[in-house]
Amino acid sequence: PRPPWFNQALDQILVEDGALLLTAFPRAEADKPHPDMYERAVLRKPQQKAFGVTVDLWSIGVTLYHAATGSLPFVPFGGPRRNKEIMYRITTEKPAGAIAGTQRRENGPLEWSYTLPITCQLSMGLQNQLVPILANILEAEQAKCWGFDQFFAETSDILQRGVVHVFSLPQAVLHHVYVHAHNTIAIFLEAVYEQTSVAPQHQEYLFEGHLCVLEPSLSAQHIAHTTASSPLTLFSMASEPPKGQAFRDPALDVPKFVPKVDLQADYSTAKGILGAGYQALRLARTLLGGQELMVRGLHWFQLSSAHGRLPNLGPCFHLLKLTSGLPVLFFAGVLRPAGSSEGSNPRLRLGRRILCPFLTSVSTLPSRFSGVAGVSELQELKRTTELRSRLRNLAEVLSRCSHNITETQKTLSDLRSELVKNRDQVHEDRSIQQIQCCLDKMYLTYKQFKKSRMRPGLGYNEEQIHKLDKMNFSHLAKRLLQVFQEECVQKYQASLVTHGKRMRLVHETRNHLRLLGCSVAACNAEAQGAQESLSKILDRLSHQLLQDRTQGAPASPPPTAPYPSSALKDLVLHMQELYGEMKVLASDLQDNNRIIEGPGSQAALAPEAHRPLACPAGVMTGVHCPGL
Repeated sequence: PRPPWFNQALDQILVEDGALLLTAFPRAEADKPHPDMYERAVLRKPQQKAFGVTVDLWSIGVTLYHAATGSLPFVPFGGPRRNKEIMYRITTEKPAGAIAGTQRRENGPLEWSYTLPITCQLSMGLQNQLVPILANILEAEQAKCWGFDQFFAETSDILQRGVVHVFSLPQAVLHHVYVHAHNTIAIFLEAVYEQTSVAPQHQEYLFEGHLCVLEPSLSAQHIAHTTASSPLTLFSMASEPPKGQAFRDPALDVPKFVPKVDLQADYSTAKGILGAGYQALRLARTLLGGQELMVRGLHWFQLSSAHGRLPNLGPCFHLLKLTSGLPVLFFAGVLRPAGSSEGSNPRLRLGRRILCPFLTSVSTLPSRFSGVAGVSELQELKRTTELRSRLRNLAEVLSRCSHNITETQKTLSDLRSELVKNRDQVHEDRSIQQIQCCLDKMYLTYKQFKKSRMRPGLGYNEEQIHKLDKMNFSHLAKRLLQVFQEECVQKYQASLVTHGKRMRLVHETRNHLRLLGCSVAACNAEAQGAQESLSKILDRLSHQLLQDRTQGAPASPPPTAPYPSSALKDLVLHMQELYGEMKVLASDLQDNNRIIEGPGSQAALAPEAHRPLACPAGVMTGVHCPGL
């Protein structure tokens, strides 16, 4: 016997976001018979089977499928009423795991489906939770069918989950990820991987314009609250063409009016057309929202890239920002092209005053002291010349890096201007209002058809008005679908193409910046090595000079000397000055390293004019967000 709560359970169906809504189907239509009951009640075949809970669970499964998709799961060619034997075959021969079966042509093969159709309005995340339930309650054999305890345990599990909205920027698709609050973020990342095919280690997230580092060990309740209009934005280094929102064209489901006046048929046709119109309205809102998420996500990513907030990009953009002042980058300024100007940057001029004398002094040491006889400093001076060559090469590399990063910033700035322009165009779109206006007029005509179908007949004048209403209704439907195709679908498809090009540009730019980051790190290490080499040269020269002075004190001075006695003193003093300058350079290099390695300083260097305009203040609890 049916449990006492059966009627209430039958009326409650699972829909998006875990809500429970009342089904719009009458009890007689929702309670589609189990194959055993169909055999007995429809095919009129006697049997001695007892009906258990599988009969009720079968009816619940059909109701859930109908509510989620708008169609029945088992449909023979010509419909279940015309083809009863095939209908019975579909329900009894259904393979394990299948949730729907269809015969598309007369005497054709049976086609099985293991997923919900494209017309299903549930998110893919909820579909993944619902399909296993349907597969286990749409079972004709009692041994394979779930019981009520397991059915309600599984449905309750879904209701206890929270939804996290994730917009995949590479795919241009909005995903709904269902997780328990007690689950770890690692489980959430795996769930995202199942829907997006982006491995957890390659997932990078932005939320409201800020980089979000999700710690896998934390619980999922620490993830920020998201909505369909304010999701987590997922970015990955995997390059793939954007898929976009998959949908079925509502025009394929629009019925046509019969030429003659048939009040019942006209009412049914108007109802079908109106339903397709509302489906077009829903899709138009989804497509427009997808365009906004694409533009907004790329805009945020561009801002984070330009400010060096993304992983592995900080050193590159620090090079760009520190070119005007940090001494490690003044090497690039020493080799200024002929005719170029230092401009009004005082820090650049200061760097030239430090490094230019330094390199000039290093270059003149061999010529100034090459004539000193009897000293072994010449070998050290030769090494100093080699060191000068290394520093010159280092300056050229840093100059190229600085130039490349400047060009990259210009590219990102141009992309930002395009994105701002596109965002304004999306906000100014009026296609939704046009579709809604057509639907409002169509609904008034539909109400009139609904009222007229109850009448036995129409007079001549009323019949002419009815024909005119049919023409106007058809014209409005045509206009609605035209707006949907031209203003929504075509613009959305064009935006997907543009989004794919921009994503390729972003990938190329990011890979280029990673290579520049490696070059900057190598230059930094080379500069530190040059400082250490010069320090050793100075130590050896000072030691040699001191040793020569000590050994030559008792002896009489030579009759002639190529240089006055003050030459050695000048050499020592000059080398000490150079050593002091290199110590300053070494200190600045260490400061530069600390700045580059410190993620917290990146946001501080970002110019205020380039900060996001609509980013919320504060840090999400339990989620590390550098730069906030």
